Amino acid sequence: DQAQPSLALKQVEQSHVRVVTVPGTPDLRAIDEKVRVIAQATHHEAQGETLRSSLRQALAALPSIPLNKRVLFILSHGGMTAMAAGQQTGADAAIRAAGLQNAMQGFTRYQPLSQEGVMASQPDLVVISQEGLNALGGEENLWNLPGLAQTPAGRSKQVLAIDDMALLGFSVRTPKAIQQLRARAEQLP
Repeated sequence: DQAQPSLALKQVEQSHVRVVTVPGTPDLRAIDEKVRVIAQATHHEAQGETLRSSLRQALAALPSIPLNKRVLFILSHGGMTAMAAGQQTGADAAIRAAGLQNAMQGFTRYQPLSQEGVMASQPDLVVISQEGLNALGGEENLWNLPGLAQTPAGRSKQVLAIDDMALLGFSVRTPKAIQQLRARAEQLP
């Protein structure tokens, strides 16, 4: 879905290569459909059904009781400005699936971090990819981002370095990443 519309994909289709469209929606319900589509396209329906059953169990085991903790997801890769995940992002969907609150409200998509916005959001936990943390020069430099040191997460150094593709990809690895996020949030003071 996310590759559409693409000139390259159109050229591939025009050369009579079968193109299968896999849902790209950042939604837990989309994971089952992704597995079904891929299993069908690769003629592995039985294995796909086994995986789908396992995924349904993993999804059913996700926490259903909300936890009053605010999470700030920071997207940071080498050479780019650190960005905060707003509403209608994969990070927002994953945070909510963990029964937590996205600390960044009032905007959609990813926006550059601002001191005022970060301080107003008052996150209890900062989530960032390990690669993003490395790009910043490590955890000690994370707290130098605008306003972060003045938040509850910054004052108590509450950070979770996570596999961002597992968390944001809404794939077979996502339920485990969401469980990891929830478990870390449950450890917060």
